[in-house]
Formats: sequence, structure tokens, C-alpha cells
Amino acid sequence: GFETTGHTTSWTLFNIATVPGVQEQIAAELDGLSLLAKPGCPPQRELEWEDLKRMPYLTACAKEAMRMLPVVSIMARVVGTDGMQVGPYRVPRGTLVATPLFAIHNTHHNWDEPEQYKPERWLDLPTETYVYNSRAGAAAGAAEGATAAGSKRGITFMPFSEGPRNCV
Repeated sequence: GFETTGHTTSWTLFNIATVPGVQEQIAAELDGLSLLAKPGCPPQRELEWEDLKRMPYLTACAKEAMRMLPVVSIMARVVGTDGMQVGPYRVPRGTLVATPLFAIHNTHHNWDEPEQYKPERWLDLPTETYVYNSRAGAAAGAAEGATAAGSKRGITFMPFSEGPRNCV
């Protein structure tokens, strides 16, 4: 829906506009691709779909906004007909189980300085990474954190949820 896109875009633009140095880095990235419009000059060329893969800093800005201010703060599911085991606990069928995305994305247990807008924390990851284990990434390297998220243990970033019912 448009609300989720609007929410993410608004917070991304707010942080780009208010955090020192971010606009300048995006301008440099756009200029390097001949996409920066300069006063008194026409744009050098139009944006193409493939350009998006060549803008890691701009992508990192959107991911950081999604981390800090996720569109959905809590994801909930109802346990199915057989119930389920979570560690040593048995969760009966029909129980509503919630995942607090805002808390996961903003706790000091998972992120260094989570209250700070730092797009740089995403630059060593593949652009397409939208499920991530920051703790594994910090310990083993960022790419390994993206791979480690595939195990579903220790996921610290999942703005679109994870699994067969994710949003994207």
C-alpha cells in the first residue's frame, strides 16, 4: 500500500535532511553517476532502473530509516492447529504470538548506537539484503550476517517480516 511506502520515504527524507553529511554523500553518489542536477544546468541524464544498484549509500539511507522507524512495529501470528514448541515452552494453538520489530531494530543488544541514524552500517552488505543478523555480521563480517539471517536465529533486521508470509 501507499502508506507503507509514504512512511518509509518520509522518514528517509527527514533523516537525509537533518543528519549532517548525509545529503552531501548522496549528492556525491548521484554526481558520480552523472545524475546530479546542478543549479543552472540541465540534468546530465535521466535515472535508469539499473542505476539503483549503483547507489549503495542511498539504499543504506532507506534501510537505516526502516531499521529505526519500521512501518509495522509488531508482527503477529496465531499459532496453528498443532501448537508449537519454542525452546522449552509449549505454545497452544490459537495463541497470538507477536514479534516486536521496533524493539528488535532499536535495542543496544543488537545494534551499536541504535538511536543514531548511521547509513554506513549497511554499506558492507549486498544491496538486496532485507533480513539481517547484525550480531553475526559484527562478529563474522557483514556478508556473513546476511547469510546467518537465513538460519532464522538471531535476526535483528526484518522490516518486511520473514518467511512465507512476509510482505515483499
